[in-house]
Amino acid sequence: MKQLNKDARNFVDGIVDHIKRDNAGSRPFPKIQNLLRKVSDTAYKGNTATITTAVPLSHIEKEQLTGVLSKKMNQQIALECDVRPGIIGGIRIEIADYVIDLSYEEKLRSITSLLLKGNRV
Repeated sequence: MKQLNKDARNFVDGIVDHIKRDNAGSRPFPKIQNLLRKVSDTAYKGNTATITTAVPLSHIEKEQLTGVLSKKMNQQIALECDVRPGIIGGIRIEIADYVIDLSYEEKLRSITSLLLKGNRV
């Protein structure tokens, strides 16, 4: 899905907030409300990078990563960091539907898949 610009995101967030405040008891447009919530959630995810590493990132690493990702995406990016030792090493970056998986876990999964198919590594 194409990312919303800031004005469109604010508009959608305003509509969703207005619908949430409607305490009339009946909501005549629940499908519209759900659709707008999905669009708003997608726009939020476009500004947030979920970073998964095997060990915690330092403050400096987080700042550097934020700068690089913000420049690459042409917008300010916020980080949500997740530590998962199971990835062994490397990093996994998710921004909305954009995924970069440089984890050792993924590399091992790819090698295993190739070997099981009978291909050379």
